[in-house]
Amino acid sequence: MSRYRDVPEDQVYRLFYPAPVYVISAALGKDEDALSVVWVTPVSLNPPRVGVAISPERYSYSLIRKSKSFAVNKLPFRYVQQMAFIGDVSKRYLRNKLDLSGLHIGAGRTSGVRIIREADAVVECKLVSSLEAGDHDIIVGQVTAAYASHEFDAIWDVRRHSYASYVGSIGDGETARRIFVSTDGEVEETRWPRNEAVARRNRDHRAIEEAGLAVKGKDLHEAAKAVAAKTAIHHRDALFLLEEMRRQGLVQLGGRLVASDFE
Repeated sequence: MSRYRDVPEDQVYRLFYPAPVYVISAALGKDEDALSVVWVTPVSLNPPRVGVAISPERYSYSLIRKSKSFAVNKLPFRYVQQMAFIGDVSKRYLRNKLDLSGLHIGAGRTSGVRIIREADAVVECKLVSSLEAGDHDIIVGQVTAAYASHEFDAIWDVRRHSYASYVGSIGDGETARRIFVSTDGEVEETRWPRNEAVARRNRDHRAIEEAGLAVKGKDLHEAAKAVAAKTAIHHRDALFLLEEMRRQGLVQLGGRLVASDFE
């Protein structure tokens, strides 16, 4: 019997788990947001740069593109429930998301950058490039400041610093469970939030997918206007949701996001 089994295409990314969980924070003026991600990596030593894969549909993505700055925050394992919440709930549908999360956002050392105050480590960045890689973009940031708790001294003292790694999710929709593990082997599960914000996001996705089929072949921006008029979803929200669906092959549209969409 072979020691290998075939892995479906839609599960390939899970071969890279468990992976450390990070919180990306961003702001444009008083408009602040944060989301949890695991696709984070250094991409250059000199100059020091960091790459993060983020879907254009995420609210924080527009803040990063507009403000041209963001921060990567590494939180202790004890905040895993809060990290799961801000990853599952969009500020597009829950304006006080950060207040409800229990995490606290504040000014960083770099002008315009916001950080998560509960973080054990913070890497502040200025956006230098963005690359469409598929249904996610890889945003690359030049490090402008980096600082960490005393558990870090050239390397992490893992006996004192316990961070969360994401194992993956099981189930669908409201029944989904996300599984995390600490450096000590502690396992914690979180449930998909059952709130109106998540329900609205799911309804909008279904409505836009249905409306998108009716504008098949149109330019992305024309389609967004048509979908917004038909569904009462805000034009900018329709634009980013349609872009995500276009990249995933759920709707067939021409064109793509352009720099002026973030002005």
